[in-house]
Amino acid sequence: MAQKQYQSATSGTTRKLSGGTDDRFTKLQIDAFNGGAFAKINIESVLSHTSDAHIRPLCMNNRIEHYVEKQYNAQTLTFKPLTLKEVKALNGTELTQFVTTIYKPLSSSSVSHEDKLNIMRYFEGICPDATTANILVNSSVMTLCVKLAGQMDAPAVFRETAASIMGILVRHTTFIHVDLAKSNVVPNTVKLCKKETDMGVKRKLIACVGEFLFYVAVRPEKERDPWNIDAKEVKEVFLDALLSNDEIYKHYAAKAVENLGSVGDKHVIRFAFCSKDVVEALINVYTDSSPGSKADHMRSSGLCAAIKLTFVEDSLIPVVLNSTKLPTSSYGNLLHNTSIHRTAQLLLAFLNYALIRAMVTTKNPYVASWASLHPESPCLAPCLLSNADAENVLSEIGDRSDELLEGICDGLESYSLSSRGKTLLFATLIGCLGGTTFSRLASSRHVALLDKIMREQDKYVVQCSNVFSNYVSLFISEKLSFVAQKVSSSVTPFYLSALQQLLNMNTLRSMISLQRDAFKSLSECLEKSITNTMYGAYEDAFNAISDRLVQTPEAVVQYYSPIAMYLVKPYTEMLQQKESERRFSAIRYLTSIITPLSSEPRLSKDTIVIRAATSVVNVVIDNFSTLLGEMNPVPSSSVRLLVTCGEWMPKLLVPKLSEDFLKSLFQYLNTAREIDLSPPLNLIYLALFNGGKEEFLTYILQENIVSFIVKSLSNAHSKGIDNVVDACCELAAYLLKKVAGDPTSKNAQHCLELLSNNSIKNIYLPLCSSETKSTAESCACIMYDLTRLSPSAQAEMLSSDGVTTLIWALNSSPLPQVPEFLLKAMRHSVENQKTDIQKINSVDELVTALSNYNSSAGTNKNRNGIVEASKLIKLIKN
Repeated sequence: MAQKQYQSATSGTTRKLSGGTDDRFTKLQIDAFNGGAFAKINIESVLSHTSDAHIRPLCMNNRIEHYVEKQYNAQTLTFKPLTLKEVKALNGTELTQFVTTIYKPLSSSSVSHEDKLNIMRYFEGICPDATTANILVNSSVMTLCVKLAGQMDAPAVFRETAASIMGILVRHTTFIHVDLAKSNVVPNTVKLCKKETDMGVKRKLIACVGEFLFYVAVRPEKERDPWNIDAKEVKEVFLDALLSNDEIYKHYAAKAVENLGSVGDKHVIRFAFCSKDVVEALINVYTDSSPGSKADHMRSSGLCAAIKLTFVEDSLIPVVLNSTKLPTSSYGNLLHNTSIHRTAQLLLAFLNYALIRAMVTTKNPYVASWASLHPESPCLAPCLLSNADAENVLSEIGDRSDELLEGICDGLESYSLSSRGKTLLFATLIGCLGGTTFSRLASSRHVALLDKIMREQDKYVVQCSNVFSNYVSLFISEKLSFVAQKVSSSVTPFYLSALQQLLNMNTLRSMISLQRDAFKSLSECLEKSITNTMYGAYEDAFNAISDRLVQTPEAVVQYYSPIAMYLVKPYTEMLQQKESERRFSAIRYLTSIITPLSSEPRLSKDTIVIRAATSVVNVVIDNFSTLLGEMNPVPSSSVRLLVTCGEWMPKLLVPKLSEDFLKSLFQYLNTAREIDLSPPLNLIYLALFNGGKEEFLTYILQENIVSFIVKSLSNAHSKGIDNVVDACCELAAYLLKKVAGDPTSKNAQHCLELLSNNSIKNIYLPLCSSETKSTAESCACIMYDLTRLSPSAQAEMLSSDGVTTLIWALNSSPLPQVPEFLLKAMRHSVENQKTDIQKINSVDELVTALSNYNSSAGTNKNRNGIVEASKLIKLIKN
C-alpha cells in the first residue's frame, strides 16, 4: 500500500523552499517511501550523544586550576591530625567527635587567624571523601566556613582556604540536608563573591557556587525551593566572572554553566543563564583568550556552554549564529584546527540542532514526517524561532555547508566517534534543506569522508549511518524522478554528478535501499537519451549511474527484479544502435547483469528474469554478425554473454539457432585471439548440445572444427591456457560421443583427426589427471570413444602410458568418471586387439590396482566403474 501511495505521488516535486526554489519530495512521498523507513527515524535518539555532556567537577579540577595539597604545621595543632585514611575508618560517633575538636578552635575568637589557617590547611586535606563530606557539609562546619570566608579583616589566603573547603565539600557530598539549604548558604556565598576583592578568593567562591548550582539542578523539583536562589544575583556574579581578565575565574564560571547545560532538567540553567548577554559573554571567553594549554580548555568550556544554552532556549540560536566575535565563516577553521575535540563535537551538535529547530518552524517536509511519528520528541516540538530567524539559520548554515565539511574533512582524523556520527547527521540535515544544497556537498572528497565514517562499527556511528543511508536512498529516487521528468542545464549536471559520487562509495552503496521507482526513472532517462538530444547530452552520466547500481554481484541479486524489469530494455535497445560506443556500453552492462543473476538458481524460474534473459539472447543473436564485426571487446563480450545465458537457461538459445548463426560464429572463431577461444568453443558446444540437430553437427564438422580443435588444444596445452584446453576437450568429447556409434560414417572419419600429432600420449592421457574436473572427465571420455573408433587408439591405451594412466586413475583420481571411462577404454582395447594381456607392461600392478579399486570404499568410484573393473579382471585372468 505504501509503495502504491509513493508511486502515485512522484510527480510535481518542485517546491518553494527556504530562500529559493528546489525540487524535493512532499511529506506524503517521504512517508510512503520504502515503507516509511525515513519517516520512522527517531532523530532525537541520534541528535545527542552521552559524551556531549562532558560534566566535570569544578573544585580540584587541574584543567582549571592546579590543585596543590596544603602544608600545615602539625605541632601547633591542638588535636592529633588524622590522615584521610584514618578519618575514613572512623564510625559516625567518632567522626562527629573528631570534627568537634576541629570546629572548636576554628570558631573561637581567641584563636589567631594564623592558627585557624593552619587548622584549615589540615582540614582541607580530609574533605575529598564522600562519607566525610556528607557529614561535614551538613554540620555547623559548613556555615562556619561561610563565615570564615567572609572575614574581610583576615588575610586573603585565609578566606581563600575557607572558600576552598566549602567547594570541596559540596563537590564530594551526595546529600545536603534541607536545613543548610534554608540557611541561605547559596545566596550568602554569592554575596561573598560579589563583595570579595581578592581574585584568589573569588575563584574559590565562584567554584563553590557552581558546585552548589549543579547539586540543586540534579535535585527533584520539589527539593529546589528551599535553596532561595536569586537568579539575578547569580547571573550578575557569573557575568562578572565571564567578563573578567582572570582566566581561572572565567574558566570556573564557564565550566559551571557548561555542566548545568548538561543536566536533564534545564530549570536552573534557564532560570539564571538563558539570556543574550550570558551567551555573548561565553563566546567572548572563547574568542578573547589566546590559545594555550589551560586556556584551550577554558575557551572550549566557554563555547560549549554558549551552545548548550541554545539547546534550552531556541531564541538563543541566532545569538550564537550571528555573533560578530565568532562568525559562521570561522566555523570551518574551528572544526579543523580545534585542539579540544569536544569543541568540534559540540559545534556539530549545535549545527544539527539549529537546523532541526529552524526546519520545525519552516515546516520542512522531512522534519514534519519525523514529527508525525514521534510527536513526543523534544527537538521536534513547536519552535519559538520566528520564520525570519529560521530562514536565516537555514541559509547561514546551508550556504556554508561546503566549507564546514571541508573543515571536518581536514580535522576528521582527530575526531571522536561521536563527532563522526554527528558529521553523518549534519550531511543528512543539509540534504533535508534541498537537493541543490546537498548536491553541492557531494564532491568526491566529502563523500569519501562520509563513506569512511560509515565503516565504523561504533553503535552510535552505525545509527547515524542508517539515518544517512536512508536519506541518500530517498535522495537518489528523488533526483532520478526529477531528471526523468525534465532536464535543465543549470541543475541536471549538478544532480547527476552528485548521484555518481554517492554511488561510487562502496560502503554507502551497500547500505542504501532503493525502490523500483529509482530504476524506472533511470530507465526512462536512458531511453530518452537514445532518442532525445537534450537527454542525450547526459547519456554518459546515466550509464555511469547504471554501472554503479550493478557494481557488485550482491547488488544485482538484491535488485534483480527492478533491474530485469526496467534496465534491461534500454540496454537491449542500445545494442541495436549503429554507434559502436553504445553497443559496447550495452554489451558490457548486460553482461554485468546476467552473470550474477545466472549464479542464483532460484532466479532461473522467475518470470521477470526469464523475460529479460530472453530479450537479451534474442537481441544479441539477431545482431550477432554486426556485433562480431566490432572492435574488441564487443565480439568476445557478446559471445561470453550468450554462453552465460545458454549455460543458465539452455532453452533460450534453441529457437534462435541457425546455420547463419553458426557461420558467423565460425568466422569469428577463425579470427579470434588465442586467449578468447574458450567462449566461442563453449558456444558451439551449447548450440550442438541444446539444438540437437544432426545438420548442425554435420555443418561444423564440414567446417573443419576438428582440425581447429587439434591445433588450438596443442597450443593451449603447451602454453597453459587452461580455459581453452577445457573448451577444446569438452567439445571434442561431445563430437566423439555423437559419432562413435557409427565408426564408418563420414562424420566419424572427420573426428579421427583428433588422433593426429600423437595427441593421445601428449595430451589426452596426461590431461586425465588435470585439476580441472571437466577437462579430466572429457579426456577420459575422449579416450573411450577414440578406442571405439580406432585400433591405433586401442594400441595407445594398451601402451605403458595408457596402463600407467589407468593405474593412477584407479588409485588416485578423485573423479569417479575418469577411472570408469578409462576402464571402458582399456577393456575395449583388450577385447579388440586380441593381445596377450599378460604381456602388457605393469600388468601385476594393474591387477593390484583393480582389486583395490573394487574392494575399498572411496569417493572415486561408481557402480559402472566397479562393473568395468570386474570385467577387466576377468579378461586378465582368463
